[in-house]
Amino acid sequence: MSDSVKGYTKNEIISNVQNSIGNTSTSMRNYLRTKFHWLESFICGKTDWSFLHQTLSFNTVASTQSYGLTVANVGYDADDVELVYDSTNGREIHPSNIRIFDKVDPKGDDEGEPTNYAFWEHRTIYFYKIPNDAFAIKVRAKVRPTFSTAWADSEYPVVSRDYQGVLQQGLEAIGKKYSKHSDWKEDWFLFKDALNEAIADEVDKLQGIDRIKDPREENSATSEYNDLNDEIWRNF
Repeated sequence: MSDSVKGYTKNEIISNVQNSIGNTSTSMRNYLRTKFHWLESFICGKTDWSFLHQTLSFNTVASTQSYGLTVANVGYDADDVELVYDSTNGREIHPSNIRIFDKVDPKGDDEGEPTNYAFWEHRTIYFYKIPNDAFAIKVRAKVRPTFSTAWADSEYPVVSRDYQGVLQQGLEAIGKKYSKHSDWKEDWFLFKDALNEAIADEVDKLQGIDRIKDPREENSATSEYNDLNDEIWRNF
């Protein structure tokens, strides 16, 4: 039963999808679970909920230029980094790129207080100058959500109630396709692109209806989710 604020639990959404497509098998449930968090992550990437914006902290190490942020789960791409701040010296570290670092410091041995940063892909941050001491760094960024894999009956999705309809429709489209072709690894990549496009359209519609909310905030926006599958099949 849907909660007035949180919506449906993860397992309730899975059950709703299975009942809708007429396949209540354990294998279908397990397959939908493998796609559930992938869909949630994609929806979060198209929104700007406040809980996705976090401040990450770490200390530099003398003579070490690069720092992996994979464990911190930072962002969908480098543009999701909003601020890099040197707390030790009380100043912002400005964005740049690694090619410029190579030009100004071709030997890679210019050490001092870091003034600029650059990302390699979106998981590794580089500094110039190369830190010559331990500096307390704060990175404010949009992060990828962390998902529980326990599937307890009391667990709710990360996405808010208003966006659970999009999540459910996406799972229904996946379930219908899987019911017809359980071994569709090659087709999946084409289907995924069409699905992403359809979901992005639905998220855009929701954002146009009302402001995007943190799942822990009130939920007042409403929307219809009738055309998502049509969009998917039209594009696939």
